[in-house]
Formats: sequence, C-alpha cells, structure tokens
Amino acid sequence: MNYCTDEMIFKNIRKQMGSSLQYIRNLFDEYLRSREGKTYEEMLELWRLHDLEIRYPQRKVIKTDNELHTEVLKFYLNLHTFEQLIADVIADVNVNKTNIEHGEEYSAKKIIQFFDKLKKEVRFNIQEAETVLQDLTIEKPNLEENIVDYNKTVNRNTRDFLIVHKLIEEIKHVYELVELYCNNNNNNNNNNNNNNNNNNNSHNSDTDE
Repeated sequence: MNYCTDEMIFKNIRKQMGSSLQYIRNLFDEYLRSREGKTYEEMLELWRLHDLEIRYPQRKVIKTDNELHTEVLKFYLNLHTFEQLIADVIADVNVNKTNIEHGEEYSAKKIIQFFDKLKKEVRFNIQEAETVLQDLTIEKPNLEENIVDYNKTVNRNTRDFLIVHKLIEEIKHVYELVELYCNNNNNNNNNNNNNNNNNNNSHNSDTDE
C-alpha cells in the first residue's frame, strides 16, 4: 500500500521540505559561485561521473506496510547520514585549514559557515520526520546501526559538492512522494464526497417524486 493516511500528519514536514529545498538551492548557488565560480548546473555537469558510493554496512532492511511511511522512515535515517557526512567535512576543513586556504585561496571559515547552515537545515527536517514517525506510531530505528561508509578517495571539492547535491535530491524525492500521495488522497476524498452528494441528491429527487 502507498497512501497518505492523514494529510495533517504530513502538513509540517511538507512545508519544511519545500522551504529547505528552496533555501538550500539558493544558499548552494551562492556558495558555488563564490568557491568555484560556477553554477549548480555547471558543477553537476562537471562532476556527473563521480559518486560518493554511500554504503550502510550495518543498516537493516527498512520496511512497513505502507510505502510512504517506509520512505519517511528511510528519510529519517538518511538525514542522520547527512549529519555524519557534514560532520566529516567540517572536521576535515578544521584539520586542513591551512592547506585549503593556500591551495584553493578560499576561506576555510566560509566553508564551515556554509556547512553549519546546512547542518541546521538537516536538523529541522529530522525534527519534522521524528514528529511524523511519532504520529504514525512507528518506532524510530537504532541510529547506531546507521553508520555510513563512502568513497573517501574523491577530492575535497568533489566530495563537498556531491554531499549537498545528494541532500537536495533526497529532500526533493521525499517531498514529491508526499505531495503525490497526499494530493491523491485529497482527490479520492473529494471524489467520494462528490459521489455521496450525487447519491444524496438522487435519493432526494426520488423522495420528491
């Protein structure tokens, strides 16, 4: 089954994901123009053959009896993955601050500021996902099993870009699913209401006769 059982449960997370998508894209465009001198689309074309090869060696199979609920559960775990990836970036920049500023001639402080803003946005979405899971009475998974592994041989700039790109794609994917299923639910409810109204009108007409 794949349906939106109660649209109100998803109201706030829909709003948060939509807001985050717009905010992160704008923030990322500004950051890329400053650091790389290119737009998001140009960087995507430049590094389209690269991949972080993200793996979860300890994560168990995620499954519920509702596809949308399963996707929200995965979203919750994947957001925690991005927290780990962002923490890796910030730690790396702090350790290699001098090399970055001499090699790239770009401020390490600006990189950290960007990823700190990104981290806050990820946290906002985690909080909304937690609320949805609680409202759906779905037990939160064990985060100790959500340890992420990825290709650490990619260069720093590529890694940083791919992390943000994958975050954007993840939020967009779940946002579109929630929109699809909840809008379909609304349409079905409206159709049912219309059918009920038509049946009532028909019954009233028969009674009048």
